[in-house]
Amino acid sequence: CKLLASSGAGSDQIDSESCDLPQNKTPGSYHLSEPRVVFPPGALTPGRTYQFSVRVAREPGAGGRNVDVPMRVTVIERTNATTTTTAARNNSNVPALRVVGTPTGVWSASRRLNLYAYVDDCPDPDPASCAVAWSCVEGDLNATGLAAAALTGVNGSVLSIDRGKLTEGVSYTFRASGVAGGGAANLTADADVVVNPAPRGGTLEVAPIADADEGPFDDIGVGKFLARAVGFADDPDHYPLTYEFFKKVPNVTEDVTDANSSSATVLVPLGATQTANNIVVILGPGSHEIEARVTDRHGAAAVATDTVTVAPAAVPSPPPPPPSPPPEMLLERRRLLAGVEADAGDETYYLSHQPPYTRGYNATTAARFFE
Repeated sequence: CKLLASSGAGSDQIDSESCDLPQNKTPGSYHLSEPRVVFPPGALTPGRTYQFSVRVAREPGAGGRNVDVPMRVTVIERTNATTTTTAARNNSNVPALRVVGTPTGVWSASRRLNLYAYVDDCPDPDPASCAVAWSCVEGDLNATGLAAAALTGVNGSVLSIDRGKLTEGVSYTFRASGVAGGGAANLTADADVVVNPAPRGGTLEVAPIADADEGPFDDIGVGKFLARAVGFADDPDHYPLTYEFFKKVPNVTEDVTDANSSSATVLVPLGATQTANNIVVILGPGSHEIEARVTDRHGAAAVATDTVTVAPAAVPSPPPPPPSPPPEMLLERRRLLAGVEADAGDETYYLSHQPPYTRGYNATTAARFFE
């Protein structure tokens, strides 16, 4: 905003590069670059000319992708307030209805849509006096369908539509209208929403990795796999795509402290959200269902699954039986049991030359063993 010189000094001459707008009377929408700015009475000085400029940028970070539009406003003094009622009416702020909720106007059907209606400068201190009601004026939701899809109803400042209730690829226009007889009567504001279709045309492929590490994994009943989400495509301005990979674990008890608790399928993340379309996973014995979730930059997600099976480790063969003892060993065993003296250095020699109180124990033990 720039302040121009008074008309006597030439209206095209810039008097000040700053308008010096009163802080307590400058709406927040002016600083937030909102498309609609309503200045209250007293914010602009009568008799002065202001030059406002708005810059519309398609890509703020790229040069040559914006346009500046100037507008001049000359404030005229009002002198026709003849009665107290008229003066009070002329000095009151004009109500304005606006709707916010979708910064880009593109939304995903898998997310809950929340729209908010604001009545600026409601003439009554009670906000309830500026009530609004919602309707769908474009799209496949009639009055009954909108009422069924709206979690918060259609009579209130917030319109919340449950996930899965909007159709992918359809453009909607939701309108907030001031309730008749209230402070926002005859006011309307629209929100245009395009439901973003999810990435399409892709599949998930989970295949074993045949490399030097595969052999040792097979020996212990573990598989090494490469999971790839391939073939997913989307509109050019909806890239980049992000990928998440999960392992689905069925029949997980929701509350382990409750014997009657129900079970559910749990998604176990195999890694963080990433821009690569593949991930290496190591899985144990059994059947595993892998899920890939592909999401575009506006939040629309597609899901694909694949199932792989890992064989358990092979059961090792039992060890072979011990070899039969040689005939000479059997002869020495018989000599030991018969109490025959053995030659020095022979195993039976040491057994037969033990003290008498241990000799019988040794013979008994040997007899039990050899029998």
